[in-house]
Amino acid sequence: MKQYAKYIWPVLIIGIIEVVKFFPGFIEHYYSSSLYPYIGKSLRFFLGWIPFSIGDILIGATIVWILVRVISCVGLLVRGRPVKTYVKKGLLGLIRPALWLYICFYMLWGLNYYRLGSSYLFGISPDTYTTEELDFLTKTLHQKIIHLCRDSVAINISQTRDRNQLIKEADQAFKHAHKKYPFFHLGVHSIKPNLLGSLQSYTGYAGYLFPLTGEAHVNFYIPAAGLPFTVCHEMAHQAGFGTESEANLVGFITARESPNRSFQYSAYTGAFQYAVSELYLRDSLRAEKYMDSLPIYYKRDQLELREFSMAHRNPFQPVLNAIYNLYLQGNNQPDGLASYNYLVAWLIAYGKKKGWEKL
Repeated sequence: MKQYAKYIWPVLIIGIIEVVKFFPGFIEHYYSSSLYPYIGKSLRFFLGWIPFSIGDILIGATIVWILVRVISCVGLLVRGRPVKTYVKKGLLGLIRPALWLYICFYMLWGLNYYRLGSSYLFGISPDTYTTEELDFLTKTLHQKIIHLCRDSVAINISQTRDRNQLIKEADQAFKHAHKKYPFFHLGVHSIKPNLLGSLQSYTGYAGYLFPLTGEAHVNFYIPAAGLPFTVCHEMAHQAGFGTESEANLVGFITARESPNRSFQYSAYTGAFQYAVSELYLRDSLRAEKYMDSLPIYYKRDQLELREFSMAHRNPFQPVLNAIYNLYLQGNNQPDGLASYNYLVAWLIAYGKKKGWEKL
């Protein structure tokens, strides 16, 4: 029994975490709004200044360590030596680190998946919506894009892939948004490129947060029009908004509040793509009407995005998507990857409660 005693504490802590997940009010008030802001700022303060990703290094080291263990087992098998004892010892050696990794994940960030979140903070309740409501949202975003594109020169001048400039503008956007929404806690930022460089484009993901280090990673090689919304989305995760739909909502609001035209443009075009795609599934004629009447400037950007996606197709993308889908479903997002599209429900609820002109 002594050999199993070292598992008691992590199992007990995990049990407490699993119970706490059923109390979103407790998580909202005592973790997400009280404890987590200090945890997040501390991680970003101590690791944010490092120019490369510590999280990516940890992932790489873990993969190498696992491969070495597997190769060692195979080597023993090839040489005809008994592997059973070695495998048993190896598996037991993995369990304890895995338990503590699970604890660190939820204590350092993961509990934000189970907070009351945007419904409580914004006072809105996203629900099922009619095609007419979806059409009105699409029309509203469509008009915003047309209005912004009248000053396409300002958008073009302010667009950039430069990481430092994007971080500076995103930081200012959060400060502007914080005046209206005090619960947008961020402070210190930590936005980094992936160690894969341009190869990240083949993963199909524009960005991600590494919870154990608080580092947000952005693919700065994607078309410039989408970068501001992506950066604000990842910073929303850093601010404690766990679910993808809520990070989209906060990312949209933050980019929209920016005085920078390219950030406003990125927010509205990003939201419009979610809305018009959903509308197309319900009423393709209405959706096509909106798409056909958009400015040439917007159509050019969408063509660049499509060409970029086609040039970076990955035959293993379905496997990556399936893994990520399971991860999202296991963290309070039962719709998996479709959760991103739930931004539409948030925006309709926001427009109905706050006024469509506030979008």
